[in-house]
Amino acid sequence: MEPEVFDDHHKIDLQQLNTDWPRFWSEYIQMWEDRYGYIPSMEPIIVLELVCVSEYMPWFRIHG
Repeated sequence: MEPEVFDDHHKIDLQQLNTDWPRFWSEYIQMWEDRYGYIPSMEPIIVLELVCVSEYMPWFRIHG
C-alpha cells in the first residue's frame, strides 16, 4: 500500500488562530486512537494434525 502524501498539509500555517485543530485533524486523531485495533493477532501455527512423532526424524534421515 502506498504511503499517504501530506504535501497539502505541510503548507498549513499553524498560526491560524481561528482553526479548531482537534476537529481539523479529527480523522487522524481517530486513526491514532484506534491504532491498537490494527495490530495483527498472532494465531498459533502448530496444528495437532501436523505435529510429528519425535522418533520420525531419525527414521526419515535413514529412509527418506
